[in-house]
Amino acid sequence: MAFDPPLTQDEIEAAVGGLRAIRSLGEGGQGCVWLAEASNGNPAALKVYARKDNVQIRVEREVEALGDLRCDSIVELVDWGRTQIRGEDCVYTLTGYIDGPNLHELLGAGQLAESRVVRVCQRIAQAIDAMWALRIVHRDVKPENIVVARDGGVFLIDLGIAKHLDKTTLTLYGRVWGTPGYMSPEQMAGRPGLTLRSDLFSLGIVAYEAVSGSHPFGGRQDLIGRVDPPDVRDRCGVSARVGSSIHWLLKARPVDRPSSGAALIAALPG
Repeated sequence: MAFDPPLTQDEIEAAVGGLRAIRSLGEGGQGCVWLAEASNGNPAALKVYARKDNVQIRVEREVEALGDLRCDSIVELVDWGRTQIRGEDCVYTLTGYIDGPNLHELLGAGQLAESRVVRVCQRIAQAIDAMWALRIVHRDVKPENIVVARDGGVFLIDLGIAKHLDKTTLTLYGRVWGTPGYMSPEQMAGRPGLTLRSDLFSLGIVAYEAVSGSHPFGGRQDLIGRVDPPDVRDRCGVSARVGSSIHWLLKARPVDRPSSGAALIAALPG
């Protein structure tokens, strides 16, 4: 983990002024996440990262995106900054706190009801459109990055590897950014000029998995774009309208997929 031993409440509050640290929400390879109370009294999620490799640049890219985005399906940026912890340079972000599990955790209990999957698709499609309006491709749409709030809201999180088409790229030649099993064929091939259709493909994998309880390609990235996924209606009792919408998202050629999140929403049940 980035901080060993884990950061304490006192260290968090000393490093980031104006907030009250409440409890740790988890540790990772690059940093940690805490539930905090912001200066306005609202709950917030505090992420603290050690500034290694491209971490600082990735965080600044996420900050830039969140600062410009205005979408009910994308978490709000409250604050960010640089600080020192244990003599090391660190960077942090403070965003609105979403009280609820991510989709990966929900799927651990089995597939979701069709109506709930439709809701997830509608909200994430809105987020994808909002990003694309700023020429941003998320590049990591997957269950872990979709949070379902207890009040029914659905949020797309973690823009750390988002591709800003109008900014200098972070991608190194020959390196592919994304999570195997959820990348579109063109993303896996490292093609330049990704569009929102790549994120919509990833959403199709998420939707298929959520409604059927199984991955359309068995979790294998090497099959994506080479074989057609089994008909989702053969795996669960999903309606024809939802099933056809999912398979529309999973077309191998970008041009054969929906042209926007709005087009997907129009195809789904209301």
